[in-house]
Amino acid sequence: MSFGTSKEEMSKMLRKEKLEADTTFTKTITPEILELLDASKFDFHTPYNPPSESALQIWSGSKPCFALDFGQVGTLTGHEGTRKSTLLAVLIAAGLSGKEILNITLDLRGKKILLIDTEQSKSRFGWLLKENLKHAGIEDNHPQLIAYTVSAFESPEQKLMIMRYLLEHIEDVGVCIVDGSAQMVSNVNSEEENIKLMTIYKALAINHNVMIFQVVHLTKEGTYPTGWLGTFSKNMSELVMRLVLDKDQEKDTPDTIVSADKVRGHWRFTPFRFNQDDTGKPILTDKLGNHIRPEIYVVSSPNAGEINSPF
Repeated sequence: MSFGTSKEEMSKMLRKEKLEADTTFTKTITPEILELLDASKFDFHTPYNPPSESALQIWSGSKPCFALDFGQVGTLTGHEGTRKSTLLAVLIAAGLSGKEILNITLDLRGKKILLIDTEQSKSRFGWLLKENLKHAGIEDNHPQLIAYTVSAFESPEQKLMIMRYLLEHIEDVGVCIVDGSAQMVSNVNSEEENIKLMTIYKALAINHNVMIFQVVHLTKEGTYPTGWLGTFSKNMSELVMRLVLDKDQEKDTPDTIVSADKVRGHWRFTPFRFNQDDTGKPILTDKLGNHIRPEIYVVSSPNAGEINSPF
């Protein structure tokens, strides 16, 4: 735009630019977007679920904390070695058994659990998952559990694309566990990249009515989730659970303490602790390291031994 342009000519140019921008924006509003917008509109007569019906509940005695439901995002944080994988196996076993394990209940309502590992080789992932599931009472393939490792895919974009594909093509997924989300971005300290990832998680959770439960590591020195990924995970999650080892215990394998950094819209459950017995099975403990009660349930598996395509 030259300095010799008159006010009238400048006004015409600005109106033209605005018209072109409006036209471009209008073209991006597809029928699919309008359908999604219509589905997102508040309706007083819609039967919205109250928090008391949340699928994931964490119990303090006889009092439940309504922690997380389908259509929401939750985060599990902890340093390396705090038994995050063990707790994930407990979460899965609680869902498949329909029973309370380590103060956790997960009502799948007939839906499936999709586990996506982003870090480990297929061999390491398979061995560790099998061991943790066996300790939690799962002895065979289960039609409501589908697990993949996506470490063979080179880029974060490919891993996220696979996650989208699985959610779109596997029927009746109720819970999607992502272990861990740091591999879904190229830089955990990129503000733009990480808010985009969490926005995608939120949209996937809502659009597929699925509970997305991700694992995010804590910083090595501190108690905060790593980088911008940790910041946006905490801000945009309905539930943030933290695992730490009780370093005050004078023993080789101290207890894991489970607490809530955040429970949106409900009270935080009372922190509890667990450990593993000589066989590796998870058990509730008290501050002295004593076992409180047995926690293991054998999860019945219809069609045990069969591996059917989830698609």
